[in-house]
Amino acid sequence: MAVAKGHRKAHLKRDRVKAHIEELKRLILKRYPEARFEIGLVPESRWPALWVQANFESALDVYNLVGEIQSDFIGKELTGVYVIPIEMNGSDN
Repeated sequence: MAVAKGHRKAHLKRDRVKAHIEELKRLILKRYPEARFEIGLVPESRWPALWVQANFESALDVYNLVGEIQSDFIGKELTGVYVIPIEMNGSDN
């Protein structure tokens, strides 16, 4: 019984992380409609990563854009998503 309950909790947490990633993508797309995304795992981390490729003026713009909802999510869920901006022209700030 405890195994099933633990599995269910892990599944629900995964669903909340997926929903959070979609929320991040929607927020970023409002500001950067050309943005492209890739989701993956970060080595030696339990948090997934959302690579964001767009024409940013600065990588800090992305962090400022998602910072508040990231902080709220981390505070509630005790987990998060790495947001990694990548310039479309190939350089990252």
